[in-house]
Amino acid sequence: MLDHVGEIERRLVERHSHRLDRLGGAGAREDRKHEQRAWEDTAKAQEREELGQQHDPD
Repeated sequence: MLDHVGEIERRLVERHSHRLDRLGGAGAREDRKHEQRAWEDTAKAQEREELGQQHDPD
């Protein structure tokens, strides 16, 4: 019985993940969020680096 339930759950998860892939779903949305954060972090790091260079007396 438990094997049967596990198989049903596995199939539902597979079907759901395929559907999300096709639609761009939550996974794609999450990827875009991470990409946006990475761009923001990079911009902040560059800004800090530029400010640090401006304040150096060298």
